Amino acid sequence: MATGRMVIAAGSFAVTFATTSLAQDTDPRDDVVVDDVVVTASRFEEESANQPIGVQVISGEQVRSSGARTLPEFLTRSAGIYSRDNFGSPNQQIDMRGFGVTGDQNTLILLDGQRISENELVPADLASIPLSSIDRIEILRGSGTVLYGGGATAGTINIVTNGARPNSRSASLKAGAGTYNTYEVSASASIASDKVGATFNIGQFDSDNYRDNNELDQRNFLGDFRYFGGNGPVYLKINMGDQDLRLPGARTEAQLTTDRRGTSTPNDYSALRTSRVNLGTSQRYGALEAAIDLTYRERDSFAVIQPGSIDIAGNDTALSPRIKFSFGVDHEMVAGIDLDEWKYTTSSLFPPFPASAAGSNQTNSALYAKDTFYLTPATQISLGGRLQRTDTTIDDLSGTSPTRREQIDDLDAWEVALRQQINAGISFYAKTGTSFRVANIDENRFVMTPLQPQTSRDAEIGADFGSYRSSVRVAAYHMDINNEIAFLPSDVLPPFGGNINLPPTLREGVELEANWNKDDWLILSGQYTYTVAQYREGSFGGVDVSGNNIPLVPRHRAGVTATVLPTPGVNISATVTYVGEQYYDNDQSNSFGQLMPDYTLVDLAAIYNTGDWTLEAIARNLFNEDYYSYGIVTNNPTFSAYPAFERNFLLSARYQF
Repeated sequence: MATGRMVIAAGSFAVTFATTSLAQDTDPRDDVVVDDVVVTASRFEEESANQPIGVQVISGEQVRSSGARTLPEFLTRSAGIYSRDNFGSPNQQIDMRGFGVTGDQNTLILLDGQRISENELVPADLASIPLSSIDRIEILRGSGTVLYGGGATAGTINIVTNGARPNSRSASLKAGAGTYNTYEVSASASIASDKVGATFNIGQFDSDNYRDNNELDQRNFLGDFRYFGGNGPVYLKINMGDQDLRLPGARTEAQLTTDRRGTSTPNDYSALRTSRVNLGTSQRYGALEAAIDLTYRERDSFAVIQPGSIDIAGNDTALSPRIKFSFGVDHEMVAGIDLDEWKYTTSSLFPPFPASAAGSNQTNSALYAKDTFYLTPATQISLGGRLQRTDTTIDDLSGTSPTRREQIDDLDAWEVALRQQINAGISFYAKTGTSFRVANIDENRFVMTPLQPQTSRDAEIGADFGSYRSSVRVAAYHMDINNEIAFLPSDVLPPFGGNINLPPTLREGVELEANWNKDDWLILSGQYTYTVAQYREGSFGGVDVSGNNIPLVPRHRAGVTATVLPTPGVNISATVTYVGEQYYDNDQSNSFGQLMPDYTLVDLAAIYNTGDWTLEAIARNLFNEDYYSYGIVTNNPTFSAYPAFERNFLLSARYQF
């Protein structure tokens, strides 16, 4: 189609531009060999050069020196990733490649290779992961279903935490204060002998936040205990989060002008408790490496939303044995089994309606394999496939006649990828494959017939360019999606709205990222994302939606960061972020007549290192832009939105010893 040709043309232009630019950026040190970054995108540690799928690796130090306060805030500075606040929580929704309000159901979030994305309509609990604990973040755009399962149509984000290293010790203390009565304290420590080691990260964050009735109290703990065996480590990871949050509610269009910071829900609040335990090991025996993880996680939440309340409890137990065969240095095969059982209970009371309760069990059994090999020293190919059975049972315990519904889905996914190395600094890649997503409990609970699994056929081309001081990544992608799972409002799906399988949809776009280091005192980085999210065909209520735009997907996003290092120990950075117009939620018909306004944010961060001390000053939204990242058509009388913070500051100090 025309849009697809435009995406490919834009990608080709970006590739040509990047090649021309980098051809002029030569340096006698271009042949300097640096240590390869270790990644776990294949579910085993290996050099990033062995990944043919364009994995992006971001170091934990980059996260901590960025000036970002939360992981969603940091991730949205990367091409193709957007975060939105649609209920006033630090666990903002992560949306890769333009899925709108279901972004967090199509973006798979992993912690140390284990999924923490939920099987309900809530974002992953990223707020419980201390920033000090992050070793690196691995981003696989448009990939992950073969190795990790459903919910990865848009991509996978794997957050890898620090573990102790043999015969080492370190510790740090950090404290900060800022606008909106914000305070934070954290501590980390790591100690290890040649046989055993332990790492601890603990923190607390308190803030009144920008809005009335939006106070936040967040407490975190992450511990890593390990034994350094001769063939590989045995580890136990424990992560706990404890969050108390007041819920300010949305503001109407009129209130955004007259009382932007106010609340119409002064008695609403929520509490969230999460815990995760991961026991695992990876053992190498010559050309064979075997690994296994046993994980258990719980999520308990309670919310008062006047005049009612909701109580939810869920837990998941997962077992993932896997093996890797190495056939020399140019051929590896990974194969494994995923087994998990997810349990969920909920009860709610919203007078004058009767109390309701439900329970759900879901079991997943999967077999997967991925083979990566070199046809020539410069040509790498990857082939992968997954077979999965999902068995879901939903018990509706409301009323006098409980009902049970069961759905069994046999699912599959595959992926083929190729990377061609042109020279030491230029490589091209292409991949195609399929993905799937199964409706979660919230989406399937109030429908007469269980929703069909969402499936997608995906294709992507890209290129990476790099020299001693420059790097460029460009990618163009296209996804044809069938049975996309989404909620439609009452004016589109009378009389009350509901969750349905949409008619065919598409996602396509171009992503461009570039970095340039000028003589070690100036670093420039930038990113641009062009995203199209549309209905390919179909109608709602007799209205043809073919070609209509899917809400909450900005067509254009861009960002630039300039970092200056004027003297040793001083780091000053400025980040400018632009987010274009987008359709409001509930405007699938594209007939509301207004678009969510575009906005531009400017953030500053200054870091000073002296001895064992690190001092940091952060200014966010420097020019006091009035904006919001989520808005919804309500016809009461027009729309409502969650206004974002105004200009604010944070000062902190860290002592490392």
